[in-house]
Amino acid sequence: MTTYFRSDFIASLVSIAAGVIILGAYLGLWWAPPSSGMALYWRVGVATALIVITMIGVGILLGIANRKAPQSDEREALVGLYAMRNTCYAYAGGVAFVFLHAFDGLSAMSFAHAMIGIIIGAEIVRVASLVWYLRRGV
Repeated sequence: MTTYFRSDFIASLVSIAAGVIILGAYLGLWWAPPSSGMALYWRVGVATALIVITMIGVGILLGIANRKAPQSDEREALVGLYAMRNTCYAYAGGVAFVFLHAFDGLSAMSFAHAMIGIIIGAEIVRVASLVWYLRRGV
C-alpha cells in the first residue's frame, strides 16, 4: 500500500471519531449540547484543527516508516475512485432525506447536526468501500 492511501484511510477514521464525539455531545452522551451556533462552530473548528494536527503527525510517521512504499498504485487509485462514488451516493441520499424532513419542525441546531451525521455516515460508507474493494478486488 502507498503511504498516501494509508494516511487517507486513517484520516477517514479520525474524521469519523471526531464527528461521533460532536454528535454524542449533541445527544447528551457526554458534555452538554451546544447552546448556540457559535458553540457548535467552536467544536467543529477545534475538531478540524485536531484532525489536521493528527494527520500531519500520521503523515510524518508513515513517511518515515514506509520509505520503500511505492509512489503510486493504479489499483489503489481505482479503489479510491469506486469508494468515492459510493460516498457521493451516500451524501446525495442523506442530503435528500434531510431536505425532505427540513420543514417538519427541525431547528437550526438539529439541521446542522443532521448534516454532520450525513458526513459521518458517508465517511463510514467510504471506509467500508475501501476495505471491501481492497479485499474483493476491482
